[in-house]
Amino acid sequence: MDPTLGVALLALTGTTVTAVFAYRASTRATAATAQANKQANDINERANELQWVQELRADAKDARKELSDARKEIVDLQLQVDDMSRQLRVSTRELEQLIAEIQLARRTAWREGMTIERFREYIGPPPPPAGVNGRQR
Repeated sequence: MDPTLGVALLALTGTTVTAVFAYRASTRATAATAQANKQANDINERANELQWVQELRADAKDARKELSDARKEIVDLQLQVDDMSRQLRVSTRELEQLIAEIQLARRTAWREGMTIERFREYIGPPPPPAGVNGRQR
């Protein structure tokens, strides 16, 4: 074998081995870059999910506050309803009593031969002025 050919074969072998090592290194670098990009994307997704969770927690906190305010308002309104119901019951009782008194007076007050003066004596003095919930007793 010619020494030039041997040197060329030896150089070719060295070049081939260097090319294989360069290819392997390039492949590993590409794989490492792809893995680093995937990890970066995963980190970004987790950061986005964390931000979303924080927004959900803030919304839940606001919703709990609104619910608490609504419950307080319901209690206040229930107290107002109870108070108005009590006032309505008192007014209804007073009106029923007044209606009964007026009906009794109409049935019994005026009689044949009665004068206005006797009618006024029979009816009595005028009622006192109305108070907060109707007539004062």
